[in-house]
Amino acid sequence: METQNIFSRLWTDYTDKNPYVKKVYDLFISENENVVNDHVAFRTFDDSRVNVDVLSKIFINAGYVEKGQYQFEQKHLFAKHFEKENDSSAPRVFISELITKDFSPFLQKKVKELVDDISPKLLNSDELILSGRTWEKPSFKIYEELRKESEYAAWLYVNGFTVNHFTVSKTFKITSPKLWKNSVV
Repeated sequence: METQNIFSRLWTDYTDKNPYVKKVYDLFISENENVVNDHVAFRTFDDSRVNVDVLSKIFINAGYVEKGQYQFEQKHLFAKHFEKENDSSAPRVFISELITKDFSPFLQKKVKELVDDISPKLLNSDELILSGRTWEKPSFKIYEELRKESEYAAWLYVNGFTVNHFTVSKTFKITSPKLWKNSVV
């Protein structure tokens, strides 16, 4: 899949779920600002079927290469970042994974159940990172139990494999009062 198509699909999904982001973006554009996507971030679990190495395949196949690895011990996360070879205008990609062995048997079991619910066909395709939540509708009770241990796990439980955030790479010269008034995201 081409880079432009990947990010277009991700952006459409993200703005459908977060309509205020699109409103802010449109306001910047209406003021002739050049909005440049600096990076995109994703979350996943350390399960070998959905870990960083699995989710990064779509980007590697589109010409991205790994540029760094990061350990966030207090958050129990491992992450990698990727950049597109020979294209400094392409957004960087950050993918982090929750180190589930650091958590309770409940959290570990729930993560395994969630990943077990993903179809083998989806697990082996580039569509996984574009798929969102692939399991049943979240239960508030389970969400709360996960959140007590890890906001990260609870977020993944609700949102699945989707963009956690997009960023912009420059400081905007906001001169229009309407941008300030309407820019709550």
